Amino acid sequence: MTELEEKILDTFEDLSGWKANTSGQATLRISQDQGFSDIAMRLDFDFRGRGGFVVATKPLSLEVPEIYSFHFQIRGLAPSNAFEFKLVDENHQNVWRYRVEAFDFPETWQPFTIRSHQIEFAWGPLGGGPPRDVTALELVIAAGPGGKGTVWVEALMIRDETYRLTPNVQA
Repeated sequence: MTELEEKILDTFEDLSGWKANTSGQATLRISQDQGFSDIAMRLDFDFRGRGGFVVATKPLSLEVPEIYSFHFQIRGLAPSNAFEFKLVDENHQNVWRYRVEAFDFPETWQPFTIRSHQIEFAWGPLGGGPPRDVTALELVIAAGPGGKGTVWVEALMIRDETYRLTPNVQA
């Protein structure tokens, strides 16, 4: 990617790559729905009165730039549970994440941006450092108050914001 180049990661026209993973009694259904301006991925979850988490996972091959941001549209009719956006390496052992403990899902469509400095190393044998070669992306809702709800996501993309111009220095 070149400076400020955007790469579309998913338009959600085909959800066959997305897989639902859950813990305990929780359920997650992934489907298509009308989005803000196009097709959206719809996540219907239910914690069934218990704790746990639900995960929508998408395998992908992504070389992560030095400085980047992820962009998408989001809306939800859901309790303020924890929301995570995760990047996973090829061994599925190292994970980087953006996490909000009590995420207030907006009821109307809102643009959402996650910048590279907001994504932290979460765990794995690397012990730290930025993500480089990612092979999966995960959207996670983890029970705080629990409950059930629906979250929609549209137009997932990454923007390379790495500065590559040579500075002009004069003496």
